[in-house]
Amino acid sequence: MKLHILAIGRLKGEAESSLVEDYLKRLRGLSRQAGMTRIDTREFPESRALTAAERMRAEASLLTEALPRDAVTIVLDDRKASADYLQQRLQIGYMRATDLIERMEREGILGAPVYNGLRPILIGGGGSREI
Repeated sequence: MKLHILAIGRLKGEAESSLVEDYLKRLRGLSRQAGMTRIDTREFPESRALTAAERMRAEASLLTEALPRDAVTIVLDDRKASADYLQQRLQIGYMRATDLIERMEREGILGAPVYNGLRPILIGGGGSREI
């Protein structure tokens, strides 16, 4: 399992940086016990919008766009490639989840559904494996 930390804005100085590093150090120790094999941290620039509401909308849009990219990671880590599963894990609509599955098929990550509806994973893990 993989943990994703998405942050808006840059760290402001040494004090904030050391707090985040200490947090990540502690989290890495706990994550191994919880079965998380990797922690991924991403920073996004703050919005330069004038009003707080516009900034919040712009930043929410950034985070929403970042999450679907993790659909591939979810499929590879959890070995499940259904729209229902992605919808639940990413908390997105069913149609968006279906689009992500179809996009992964077009990009060669997943194969077409076979006779029983399962899709083979075409990348990672040393060959294809149906999920």
